[in-house]
Amino acid sequence: QAVAARTYALYSLNKFQEDGYDVNTSTDCQVYGGRDCEDPRSNAAVNETAGQVLLYQGKLIAAFFHSSGGGYTEDSENVWGGSIPYLRGVADFDQKSPQYRWQKEFKPKELEDSLRSAGYDIGALQAIELSPLAKQPVISADRGVSGRVKAIRFIGSTGSTLISGVKLRTILGLNSTLFDIKVVFPNE
Repeated sequence: QAVAARTYALYSLNKFQEDGYDVNTSTDCQVYGGRDCEDPRSNAAVNETAGQVLLYQGKLIAAFFHSSGGGYTEDSENVWGGSIPYLRGVADFDQKSPQYRWQKEFKPKELEDSLRSAGYDIGALQAIELSPLAKQPVISADRGVSGRVKAIRFIGSTGSTLISGVKLRTILGLNSTLFDIKVVFPNE
């Protein structure tokens, strides 16, 4: 982690040059909580790996990292649009992360209203088309190799729309695009 963070910081030099800094503390730049959030173990890792960086063909890599990959990372082209040889989907082992599993529940009317507010007026929700989440690596047109949603179709009484997983994540405030949908009918 120390080597990845160092590599990412060096790779990002001058990223925000016009604003007078190189990286910020947000998820845009791999969150840093400041000195108060430092841990002696991570500081020791930084010191023990001093000077070590990750290279691909002799150049610093974009060493992206995250709090949880949900069991499998994603191919770069399904995240940023371009294929980067060293950013391929692989199994990760973060099942103990508090971010590993998450759940959100929506009533059909809530989904309809959220979609309408985002400019997707499909009327009354009738169906959702999305391949079921399968064991990784996933081979599906609407999911990436990790199972993250690339596109999902909502079908309503007045039309249908295909929405990217990234866009839907924003619309619904989801934790990630690695999700499945389960329809639950209330007891009558």
